[in-house]
Amino acid sequence: AGHFHGRGTYSWANSERFTGEFHDNFMDGQGVYTRPNGETYTGQFRRNERSGTGTYSWPDGSMYAGQFEHNEINGEGTYTHADGSTFVGRFKNGKKHGQGKFVSQAGEIKQQWESGHEVAE
Repeated sequence: AGHFHGRGTYSWANSERFTGEFHDNFMDGQGVYTRPNGETYTGQFRRNERSGTGTYSWPDGSMYAGQFEHNEINGEGTYTHADGSTFVGRFKNGKKHGQGKFVSQAGEIKQQWESGHEVAE
């Protein structure tokens, strides 16, 4: 069996692919992870997990740019919906959490979220 260390590409049987930095057999450092359904993550990895700063994009055109921890959207970031509207704020375990603002063509609304549920505007 080979030892992964340095830059390279690894492809799984299910057509998922990682191109980037490996350290001691882990995806570790900068890289691009692509799924066959068109989802893509570009950013930092730590021991095979999305962790640090990155951008995740979905096939419908929506995307998130910001902080990740333990493979989840965690911390400050911007989620852009397919229609172009955005939410800028904090996230916890993949859900809006804390203060943020929703921006669309109609204007800007300040919001307060708790584990993915809006609690105040």
